[in-house]
Amino acid sequence: MGKLDNERTRILKEYERRKKEISQDRYSVFNPSALHTRFSREKMAIELLNKNNSFPTHDSKCLEVGCGSLGWLGTLICWGVKEENLYGIDLDKNRVKIAKSVLPTANLAVGDASQMPFKDNFFSLVIASTVFTSVLDNEMKSTIAQETSRILKKGGVFLYYDFAYDNPKNPNVKGVKKKEILKLFPNFKYKIQKITLAPPISRIVAPKSFLFASLLEAIPFLRTHLIGIFIKE
Repeated sequence: MGKLDNERTRILKEYERRKKEISQDRYSVFNPSALHTRFSREKMAIELLNKNNSFPTHDSKCLEVGCGSLGWLGTLICWGVKEENLYGIDLDKNRVKIAKSVLPTANLAVGDASQMPFKDNFFSLVIASTVFTSVLDNEMKSTIAQETSRILKKGGVFLYYDFAYDNPKNPNVKGVKKKEILKLFPNFKYKIQKITLAPPISRIVAPKSFLFASLLEAIPFLRTHLIGIFIKE
């Protein structure tokens, strides 16, 4: 078994661990903290895409890398993208099966983002949300970035969202700093910024007050994630 095969196996084992040990309620739409995080990142994503005149239309071909059981694909439906123009790829076949049950005409594949089964220069928008922090192998990270570049059209946009700091309680993920993600996409124009109130704080504050959570998120050093768009030139 090669180095990348070992990394794929490790990631799948980590998915299984999370499924068993982390309550599904943590990321439920009924969880105020998760809802606040989603609202904040979606609002910023809309602003970034709109300012760059890159907001997807109903005919835009859009891909989510690491789509999970739905991910941003549901958001793209709400944005008006036709279901048949949605694409997704994920290592976990069970997650893909759930996503297919929700979006039966979307183009969803079980697979590895370092070997994506898509044509060159095909997508207007590619999204990766909390993907790169789950990959510990630098070679695989680099290959995923290269694949993302390959499948994007000229002028296409890569929408990135992920955390920038290590989780001391979970060695199976590693924060990705701004410097690292810029190095992975060296020939792209970009706009990137910090976002998302630190989850431990959000889980305490958001259930009591969305407004207070938003006020705290306005303080830069309390933000733990990065969101950005990378435009292929």
